[in-house]
Amino acid sequence: EAPRGKRAAPVAAQSASKKAKPSTPAKPGAAAAATPSAKSAPDTPGSGPNTWSEAEDAKLQKALTKHGPDVSGRWEKVAAIVGSRSSAQCKKRAKAISKAQ
Repeated sequence: EAPRGKRAAPVAAQSASKKAKPSTPAKPGAAAAATPSAKSAPDTPGSGPNTWSEAEDAKLQKALTKHGPDVSGRWEKVAAIVGSRSSAQCKKRAKAISKAQ
């Protein structure tokens, strides 16, 4: 068993870090603005918030086939089929896939 002094140190560090947190909640969208990697990361396989799963890619391909380039409101319709991405994300991903082919 570790001495009591070693157990108390992490608790003291935790309480000190709690005091450093702001007492008011952050503005909506502040976390997104503070995380530049979320916006600058490419939509390629890997890990992170911009990573597209195989299921999302399959839904995107299906939606692109269903809603061709001449369809009014295409990207909103594509995004509705994908379900987990915005129209801008779908458009960006479709462009990245077409460049890779």
